[in-house]
Amino acid sequence: MLLHGLLRFVGADFDGTLFYHRRSAPAVDAFLRRLHTGLLGNYCQGGEPGIALGDPLDLKFRCALAHEIDHGEAVRAGLFRAGLIFVAGRLRTNHQANVRL
Repeated sequence: MLLHGLLRFVGADFDGTLFYHRRSAPAVDAFLRRLHTGLLGNYCQGGEPGIALGDPLDLKFRCALAHEIDHGEAVRAGLFRAGLIFVAGRLRTNHQANVRL
């Protein structure tokens, strides 16, 4: 179980990291929701589809994305490159290996 968390804020002339204990997670999540609403407002609630570049997400990354996206958030652009594996002596992406060619 992860007991420590961190928030990193980076800008043109600053880079700050705040460490916190996960027992404070509800307060940190509330802060992040307020920050999100204050900075983005309703921007993420538009019905426009996002741009998906590269390979389709594999199961592991689809699950991770579903877990990380908060209510009302939407992915506007994404780039994913599947790992490479050898299949029958040929180098292929995991996506290509799962699709019968």
